[in-house]
Amino acid sequence: MSRPALDPVSEQAIDWMVELRAATPDPALLQRVRLWLQQDPAHQQAWNRLEQRLGHPLAALHALDQRAPGQAAEARRLLMQPTRSRRDVLGAMASLGLFGATLWGGWRSDTTQGWLADLHTGRGERRSFTLADGSRLSLNSASAVDVQFDAGQRLLVLRHGELLIQVARDPLRPLRVRTAQGQVQALGTRFLVSQEQDATRVVVLQHSVRASLADGQSAEPAAGAGCPAAR
Repeated sequence: MSRPALDPVSEQAIDWMVELRAATPDPALLQRVRLWLQQDPAHQQAWNRLEQRLGHPLAALHALDQRAPGQAAEARRLLMQPTRSRRDVLGAMASLGLFGATLWGGWRSDTTQGWLADLHTGRGERRSFTLADGSRLSLNSASAVDVQFDAGQRLLVLRHGELLIQVARDPLRPLRVRTAQGQVQALGTRFLVSQEQDATRVVVLQHSVRASLADGQSAEPAAGAGCPAAR
């Protein structure tokens, strides 16, 4: 019995992910992927489903041509089988030598994450942005941020790197910065957040912030103070 075909959006997500297998992602390709993800919520959902299926999909795909040229097509074939479980897919890909234990356990591509973020800087580059609410955001070198502003929230997701934010006042939508360890809510106007390898560092430059960790701990450092690196 033949397997049911995937929908066109899922097929396109797989095609994009296979194209991103290059060791050094092409900026033009990454921009096309980013635009495609933004075109329709269904695109992002298909991408998320694919990532959940593999856990760290780009890790395997980046290694394909370096370890065994031509295996990208086989990876795509495995991914195109919608009824297979994640465990089955991973087992099959492992049997092909598409990734090793060390790579699978700890690899991540900050470069790729950065190019797919809403706002980003390269190494040695610093940029400033005016956000939709009038806040001023500055990104340090090699930083990436997603911006999620709507009628009910102002949220910045710091993927990696460091940001400095001058917050525009909006009592109904306090600005928050989320990192891997927790989130920081603006109680004033100006602060710095740095996402380090396994920790978040917060420095308050004006007024105060409320820092909340994933384990429930919280602190409200004032200007001139900072939070110890949260791990």
